[in-house]
Amino acid sequence: METLEFSIKPARVTFPSGAITLTGDIWQPPLVKPPLPIVIWNHSTGGREDDLFVDGPKKTSTLELLLSMGFAVFAPIRRDYNTLSPGPYVPCGTDSSTKNRDEFVSQRIKDEAEDVTAAIAFTQTLNWVDHDRVMCFGHAFGAMASLVAAKNNGNLQGMVLFSTGAAIWASSPLVQKLLIDSASKLKCPALFLDSKNGYAAAPPSGELIGHAKAVQPDSNAVYYDTPHLSKSESHDLYAFGDDWYFDVRQFVNRIKANSADEEPNQGPVPLCCR
Repeated sequence: METLEFSIKPARVTFPSGAITLTGDIWQPPLVKPPLPIVIWNHSTGGREDDLFVDGPKKTSTLELLLSMGFAVFAPIRRDYNTLSPGPYVPCGTDSSTKNRDEFVSQRIKDEAEDVTAAIAFTQTLNWVDHDRVMCFGHAFGAMASLVAAKNNGNLQGMVLFSTGAAIWASSPLVQKLLIDSASKLKCPALFLDSKNGYAAAPPSGELIGHAKAVQPDSNAVYYDTPHLSKSESHDLYAFGDDWYFDVRQFVNRIKANSADEEPNQGPVPLCCR
């Protein structure tokens, strides 16, 4: 693939995941020269449009915040989403605890983790990407798929995971086992971001972080107090970049400093977070 034009307009790409062809968009930050670090944004069950482009209270989207850090952003659309391929949509609610549902969701996470793995592999084919600085960011179901993908992948520098499993943890023992196993085998540091007021009385990351830190000491978990928000709004923590921006930037700086002597090429702090 040729070097992309430097603009915040996306380039549409296709890439294989097994026998499936998936689609995604790539944005490059303006005024930053390659090789570029890149974030793979893994959407929730609401689909990509539901989280990457939503403006927070100060009208700055997740996409804009990531670009402001100097990252290119690759937003793949996993199988069966946005009507790009046939198949079931996965509602990820909290009102069902049947064994069959637990088995289905657990398998679905594994399937979508294959798509995340394929997206990571695709970034390794891009000649303008710094292949040592590939990160996964994920929200909810996308966070779970990212975590499962990361246990077998050595091509990630780190992960930032929002509301990992919060909507289904209590009623899904198979999902719990899958995520704990994945956290115990991480090959890169992870930053878990959760609200204290979301769907889970105790965020799953409180258990996952212990397993993650045992194998990746630079992993961390941060919890935000959001009593002014509904449970749904608290779950959608990605939309509140003025809360998490500096924690993410600090995490990125720390893992970068531990892998090289140079500072990451990050842009100025956006107005929403000053």
